[in-house]
Amino acid sequence: MAAPCRTRPPSVTVSSPQQQGEQQMIVVSGASGQLGRRTVELLKERGDASSIVALSRTPEKIADLGVTARAADFDDPHSLVKAFDGAERLLIISTDQLDGEGTRVRQHGNAIEAAAKAGVGHVLYTSIVEASAQGNPSLLVPDHLATEKLLAESGLAYTVLRNSLYSELPVGTCGGRLGRAGGQQR
Repeated sequence: MAAPCRTRPPSVTVSSPQQQGEQQMIVVSGASGQLGRRTVELLKERGDASSIVALSRTPEKIADLGVTARAADFDDPHSLVKAFDGAERLLIISTDQLDGEGTRVRQHGNAIEAAAKAGVGHVLYTSIVEASAQGNPSLLVPDHLATEKLLAESGLAYTVLRNSLYSELPVGTCGGRLGRAGGQQR
Protein backbone atom coordinates (compact mmCIF):
# COMPACT_ATOMS: atom_id res chain seq x y z
CA MET A 1 0.00 0.00 0.00
CA ALA A 2 1.38 3.38 -1.00
CA ALA A 3 2.08 6.01 1.63
CA PRO A 4 -0.53 8.76 1.76
CA CYS A 5 0.29 11.94 -0.11
CA ARG A 6 0.99 14.86 2.17
CA THR A 7 0.27 18.37 1.05
CA ARG A 8 1.97 21.46 2.37
CA PRO A 9 -0.19 24.07 4.04
CA PRO A 10 -0.44 27.41 2.27
CA SER A 11 2.18 30.00 3.16
CA VAL A 12 1.16 32.25 5.98
CA THR A 13 2.70 35.63 6.71
CA VAL A 14 2.69 36.53 10.37
CA SER A 15 3.28 40.06 11.59
CA SER A 16 2.69 41.81 14.85
CA PRO A 17 0.17 44.69 14.95
CA GLN A 18 2.93 47.31 15.14
CA GLN A 19 4.59 45.80 12.06
CA GLN A 20 1.49 45.80 9.86
CA GLY A 21 1.84 48.38 7.15
CA GLU A 22 5.52 48.98 7.97
CA GLN A 23 8.40 47.93 5.75
CA GLN A 24 10.67 45.56 7.62
CA MET A 25 14.36 46.16 7.07
CA ILE A 26 16.17 43.28 5.43
CA VAL A 27 19.97 43.25 5.73
CA VAL A 28 22.09 41.12 3.38
CA SER A 29 25.71 40.39 4.21
CA GLY A 30 28.30 39.62 1.57
CA ALA A 31 26.54 41.85 -0.96
CA SER A 32 29.69 42.33 -3.04
CA GLY A 33 29.78 38.58 -3.73
CA GLN A 34 27.74 36.75 -6.35
CA LEU A 35 25.05 35.34 -4.05
CA GLY A 36 24.70 38.50 -1.97
CA ARG A 37 24.50 40.79 -5.00
CA ARG A 38 21.89 38.61 -6.70
CA THR A 39 19.87 38.34 -3.49
CA VAL A 40 19.73 42.12 -3.20
CA GLU A 41 18.70 42.45 -6.85
CA LEU A 42 15.88 39.93 -6.40
CA LEU A 43 14.70 41.59 -3.18
CA LYS A 44 14.53 44.93 -5.00
CA GLU A 45 12.30 43.36 -7.65
CA ARG A 46 9.90 42.17 -4.94
CA GLY A 47 9.76 45.19 -2.69
CA ASP A 48 10.82 48.64 -1.66
CA ALA A 49 14.55 49.29 -2.08
CA SER A 50 14.47 51.60 0.95
CA SER A 51 13.88 48.57 3.19
CA ILE A 52 17.00 46.73 1.95
CA VAL A 53 20.49 47.21 3.36
CA ALA A 54 23.48 45.65 1.60
CA LEU A 55 26.63 44.91 3.61
CA SER A 56 30.20 44.54 2.46
CA ARG A 57 33.74 45.10 3.71
CA THR A 58 33.98 47.30 0.62
CA PRO A 59 30.70 49.23 0.41
CA GLU A 60 31.95 51.24 -2.57
CA LYS A 61 31.69 48.01 -4.60
CA ILE A 62 27.96 47.79 -3.94
CA ALA A 63 27.00 51.45 -4.36
CA ASP A 64 25.50 50.60 -7.77
CA LEU A 65 22.85 48.32 -6.22
CA GLY A 66 20.52 51.22 -5.46
CA VAL A 67 19.99 50.34 -1.81
CA THR A 68 21.56 51.51 1.42
CA ALA A 69 25.13 50.21 1.60
CA ARG A 70 26.91 49.78 4.91
CA ALA A 71 30.40 48.67 5.84
CA ALA A 72 30.54 45.38 7.73
CA ASP A 73 33.53 43.19 8.50
CA PHE A 74 32.98 39.83 10.19
CA ASP A 75 36.46 40.21 11.71
CA ASP A 76 35.34 43.45 13.43
CA PRO A 77 32.43 42.67 15.79
CA HIS A 78 31.87 46.36 16.62
CA SER A 79 31.25 47.19 12.96
CA LEU A 80 28.62 44.47 12.80
CA VAL A 81 26.37 45.78 15.56
CA LYS A 82 26.22 49.14 13.77
CA ALA A 83 25.71 47.47 10.37
CA PHE A 84 22.83 45.33 11.68
CA ASP A 85 21.07 48.22 13.43
CA GLY A 86 17.35 48.28 12.63
CA ALA A 87 17.32 44.89 10.90
CA GLU A 88 14.19 42.80 11.23
CA ARG A 89 15.69 40.12 8.98
CA LEU A 90 19.38 39.40 8.43
CA LEU A 91 20.84 37.10 5.80
CA ILE A 92 24.28 35.89 6.87
CA ILE A 93 26.01 34.58 3.80
CA SER A 94 28.78 32.29 5.00
CA THR A 95 32.24 33.72 4.54
CA ASP A 96 34.90 32.26 2.28
CA GLN A 97 37.60 31.83 4.93
CA LEU A 98 38.54 28.16 4.57
CA ASP A 99 41.83 28.21 6.46
CA GLY A 100 41.19 25.19 8.71
CA GLU A 101 42.01 27.31 11.77
CA GLY A 102 38.47 28.24 12.79
CA THR A 103 38.46 31.70 11.24
CA ARG A 104 35.15 31.12 9.47
CA VAL A 105 33.38 29.91 12.62
CA ARG A 106 34.78 32.86 14.59
CA GLN A 107 33.54 35.26 11.90
CA HIS A 108 30.09 33.68 11.88
CA GLY A 109 30.05 33.77 15.69
CA ASN A 110 30.86 37.48 15.59
CA ALA A 111 27.91 38.04 13.25
CA ILE A 112 25.53 36.01 15.40
CA GLU A 113 26.56 37.83 18.60
CA ALA A 114 26.22 41.20 16.86
CA ALA A 115 22.77 40.22 15.56
CA ALA A 116 21.66 39.50 19.12
CA LYS A 117 23.11 42.80 20.40
CA ALA A 118 21.46 44.73 17.55
CA GLY A 119 18.07 43.13 18.25
CA VAL A 120 17.70 41.44 14.86
CA GLY A 121 14.30 39.74 14.63
CA HIS A 122 15.26 36.75 12.47
CA VAL A 123 18.55 35.45 11.07
CA LEU A 124 18.88 33.39 7.89
CA TYR A 125 22.17 31.56 7.39
CA THR A 126 23.56 29.92 4.25
CA SER A 127 24.79 26.50 5.31
CA ILE A 128 25.34 23.33 3.30
CA VAL A 129 23.25 20.30 2.42
CA GLU A 130 23.48 17.53 5.01
CA ALA A 131 25.69 19.54 7.35
CA SER A 132 24.62 17.32 10.23
CA ALA A 133 24.93 14.00 8.38
CA GLN A 134 27.57 11.73 9.85
CA GLY A 135 30.21 10.79 7.34
CA ASN A 136 29.64 13.79 5.06
CA PRO A 137 33.09 14.08 3.44
CA SER A 138 32.87 17.78 2.56
CA LEU A 139 35.58 19.87 4.16
CA LEU A 140 32.97 22.61 4.58
CA VAL A 141 30.73 20.64 6.94
CA PRO A 142 32.51 21.26 10.27
CA ASP A 143 32.35 25.06 9.93
CA HIS A 144 28.69 25.04 8.93
CA LEU A 145 27.75 22.59 11.65
CA ALA A 146 29.55 24.72 14.26
CA THR A 147 27.78 27.85 13.00
CA GLU A 148 24.40 26.12 13.12
CA LYS A 149 25.13 25.18 16.74
CA LEU A 150 26.01 28.81 17.55
CA LEU A 151 22.70 29.90 16.04
CA ALA A 152 20.77 27.32 18.03
CA GLU A 153 22.43 28.50 21.24
CA SER A 154 22.01 32.22 20.48
CA GLY A 155 18.37 32.60 21.43
CA LEU A 156 17.71 34.28 18.07
CA ALA A 157 14.94 33.21 15.73
CA TYR A 158 16.72 31.69 12.74
CA THR A 159 16.43 29.70 9.54
CA VAL A 160 19.21 27.57 8.10
CA LEU A 161 19.34 27.53 4.31
CA ARG A 162 21.06 24.31 3.27
CA ASN A 163 22.49 25.17 -0.14
CA SER A 164 24.16 22.61 -2.37
CA LEU A 165 27.80 23.11 -3.26
CA TYR A 166 28.34 25.76 -5.87
CA SER A 167 29.75 24.40 -9.12
CA GLU A 168 32.98 26.41 -8.88
CA LEU A 169 33.78 25.21 -5.37
CA PRO A 170 34.70 21.56 -5.98
CA VAL A 171 37.26 22.57 -8.61
CA GLY A 172 38.82 25.06 -6.24
CA THR A 173 39.04 22.54 -3.40
CA CYS A 174 40.69 19.94 -5.64
CA GLY A 175 43.67 22.07 -6.59
CA GLY A 176 42.11 23.07 -9.90
CA ARG A 177 42.10 19.53 -11.30
CA LEU A 178 39.03 17.74 -12.51
CA GLY A 179 38.81 14.08 -11.63
CA ARG A 180 37.27 11.58 -14.02
CA ALA A 181 35.93 8.09 -13.53
CA GLY A 182 38.89 5.73 -13.51
CA GLY A 183 41.06 8.15 -11.55
CA GLN A 184 42.39 10.21 -14.45
CA GLN A 185 42.72 13.94 -13.94
CA ARG A 186 42.94 16.82 -16.34
